[in-house]
Amino acid sequence: ENIKMIKMVQNAKRTKESYKANLTVMMGVPNDSELVINDLPESFKIDENKFPELLNYALINRPEIFLNEKEILSLKKRTELLFMDKVPNLTIGGFAQRDGFNENVIGASISLPLKVWRNNSGEIQENIASTEKAISRGEIQKHSIKYEIINAISKYTSYKNELNSFSDDLINRIDLSLEGLQKAVTTGQIQIREALLTRQSLINLKLSHLESRRDILLSGIELIRASGLPFLHGEKEIEN
Repeated sequence: ENIKMIKMVQNAKRTKESYKANLTVMMGVPNDSELVINDLPESFKIDENKFPELLNYALINRPEIFLNEKEILSLKKRTELLFMDKVPNLTIGGFAQRDGFNENVIGASISLPLKVWRNNSGEIQENIASTEKAISRGEIQKHSIKYEIINAISKYTSYKNELNSFSDDLINRIDLSLEGLQKAVTTGQIQIREALLTRQSLINLKLSHLESRRDILLSGIELIRASGLPFLHGEKEIEN
């Protein structure tokens, strides 16, 4: 049993170091840096009645949606400029002068440049195609975001129900049972083999509780990410 516990502890440490390595690489700091996480939320208090609002919020505020809309606008503006460039600029002029007979001469001129070899048709068609492609990409992004939101809400709700099955009274009774089990072994009230089996069952139950707490935290983070909310202010944005 001690070997199993040592293995679990070492496995948890390996997982922690793996996450730390990934985080330090993304932050651009040395891996041996000491990381201190401030204001770690105990849980994400997300109002389930406002889940529909998260979808609308995401479709407006997710950065990929914003960037794609700006790209579409830019392509449309460029297409308009190319169309305008096809139309030659009409130039009107006038003059007043004396001719060779010393007489006053007044005249007007109109110039209309004609493009013979270039009419921007290729660039226009290319921009139209790029615009249609960007619009299609935007629709795909919206479908993906809807799926992410629905999936994140489903997981968060499921993990919340799972965590609610562990009442505070149950957790307290598990802790008391573990303490009582140790005393029972010391006083000889229970056989060691039976005590080990009972302890393992209690430990597994407590581990399930810890895993449920971890899962709801991670699902809450994923829900905030999928909805495009700022992480540090996620609770306020959702609740208010």
